[in-house]
Amino acid sequence: MNNSEKHPEAWAFFIEHARNMEGTEFEEQGKYRIPYPSLTRPIRFIYADDSGYLWGKFIRTWYEERLDSPSIYGRIQYIVNHF
Repeated sequence: MNNSEKHPEAWAFFIEHARNMEGTEFEEQGKYRIPYPSLTRPIRFIYADDSGYLWGKFIRTWYEERLDSPSIYGRIQYIVNHF
């Protein structure tokens, strides 16, 4: 099973928003970046030098247990554990 089948919503976000930063002033932070997945936070980015590593960092934040998580799972887990 590939990423697009296993995590369709996260994969669609990743494909749409991940960027190659080589040759830009942001390259020193990492070759690739993607906006931090959040429903309410101001824009900040996740950086990595490898696209596979970027996906790993991104998917952990996608399902992170928090109220503003873009995944239903993350929001439900937050509510169950904190209320």
